[in-house]
Amino acid sequence: MEIKDRVFIVTGASSGIGLSTAIVLSERGAKVALLARSTDALKELARKLPGSFPFTVDMTQFDRVREAVAAVHQQYGRIDGLVNNAGRSYAAAIEEIEPPLRSTPSLRRPIVPCPLRQHPRPTSSKSFLSSWSQTCPAPSASTWKVSASP
Repeated sequence: MEIKDRVFIVTGASSGIGLSTAIVLSERGAKVALLARSTDALKELARKLPGSFPFTVDMTQFDRVREAVAAVHQQYGRIDGLVNNAGRSYAAAIEEIEPPLRSTPSLRRPIVPCPLRQHPRPTSSKSFLSSWSQTCPAPSASTWKVSASP
């Protein structure tokens, strides 16, 4: 996948793997949207990464996640890739967590409409998924099928 001039969202970008990933993507010429809870760390990182876009968000606040995706799309005009790295630990059994987390919370649902604008008329679902996997590797085929249902 060509990295230069692509737009990536990196969650958990203020430390650890997210921070390292954001730096490497930027060094390879990507435009990086930096998402994390730490405003100060994001501002500092954004000063070091040209063309980056910091957005403070707690990934468990789903309305804020939607706002973040909309802001990234407004900033860059598109979203080409997602590194959904933000982590969260819970001191409870999975059944006790609200909202119920049967699968990893992610940005996939809010991002799905973005590639539809980028690729408005795929010739088939297979060609769309092939194109998607090259530009937005986060969602799976099952995500596309659910979101594309009438």
